[in-house]
Amino acid sequence: MILRTGYIPRNNSIAELEMAFMAVYRAISAAENNFELNSTTITANTTLDDSHEAVHVSTGAVTITLPPAATYYTSETGSAKWYAISNDYTNASNITIQADGSELIGNANTLTVPPGGAPNIYTNGQKWILF
Repeated sequence: MILRTGYIPRNNSIAELEMAFMAVYRAISAAENNFELNSTTITANTTLDDSHEAVHVSTGAVTITLPPAATYYTSETGSAKWYAISNDYTNASNITIQADGSELIGNANTLTVPPGGAPNIYTNGQKWILF
């Protein structure tokens, strides 16, 4: 599945951008080595965890809640959790991605994804970043 994103990181530090590129590089490298992302289709409100990677919403105005940003970040290695979330073109509803508590996704606590939208999100240990 090809995921399309209309989100471009803005006002991010060089370190954050490097982490985003490394997350993409690792995903591409894994794909080249016949690694498959764990793909999940959801149709109801869901809180993501370590078992989720590629998340696809096929129907309904669901809310996807992200775990705390620090949960899946290791500062020693720069290892970060990455989610690819897609809202199907045929879904007539927007979906909402909700950060944990007062954490941010980019510069907001929530992100609205229209039909056909597919943001990629990773953590820097303090907040979730779009790329």
